[in-house]
Amino acid sequence: VDGEGKLTSTLPIVLINNIQDYLSGYRMINDYVEIKSGKIINIGFNVDIFIDKNYNKSDVVASVINLIKDYMDINKHNLGDDIFIGDLEKEIMKLDGVLSIIKLDVLNMFGDGYSNTKTTQAIEEQGFDNEDGSYYTLDLEASEGIIYSDGDTMLEVKYDDDIRIRCKT
Repeated sequence: VDGEGKLTSTLPIVLINNIQDYLSGYRMINDYVEIKSGKIINIGFNVDIFIDKNYNKSDVVASVINLIKDYMDINKHNLGDDIFIGDLEKEIMKLDGVLSIIKLDVLNMFGDGYSNTKTTQAIEEQGFDNEDGSYYTLDLEASEGIIYSDGDTMLEVKYDDDIRIRCKT
């Protein structure tokens, strides 16, 4: 984790040395230990929702964004954890002012400013945006609403504006 609380694939040399020193007392002569960083997959969300006309749109949108950021907080997940989108949708539906979710897309972001790790999950489409680099829209239907993560992979929403909400009343 860097100074801003975002994931980084750079391992501090002090950490590597400390792990090597610790393990040296427990390994056999022919044991081999490789220390490497995990992979980071940057994801984004495009969410279309119906909002109750009696609620302030900007307040509801802010609530949805904050809920997604909290749900995807890297401190609440471990390396290799899968993400269940159905659980996230249930939490969004509990928010005051949200009547229904029209569509929820998950994007695998990569390129400028993002890690270049791409998910191995099935994709619906590939998109390009000069401002945001490139992305794949994950095929959540094919994965039964789960974002799969390999054992050495961590999923992260890197920037706040990677969560985009469109609303209708």
